[in-house]
Amino acid sequence: MPTNKPRAMITFNDKELYKAVDEYRFTHRFRSQNEAVMDLINKGIEKLTGETPIEPAEKLTDEDRRVLTAYHAADDSAKFFALQMLENNPAEKKKNLA
Repeated sequence: MPTNKPRAMITFNDKELYKAVDEYRFTHRFRSQNEAVMDLINKGIEKLTGETPIEPAEKLTDEDRRVLTAYHAADDSAKFFALQMLENNPAEKKKNLA
């Protein structure tokens, strides 16, 4: 999906650091690795400067957390089915086009 937002690509030099970020993402139930990395960057900047550079990403509801937990616990075929359901959902398509 195209975006006008500034972009940066990061490469992890250490597999353990990558795993730590991934674990942080799932522990805090971020929707994407990008949101988790942005949260970690913001926390680091806040710790260094005492100021929060941007507002944190939208907080997940309890229902969002429940669905994400179930999705991450599912096997590959269940995940595939869930993604197919989302792609075929007209309301989801309309939301993603906005």
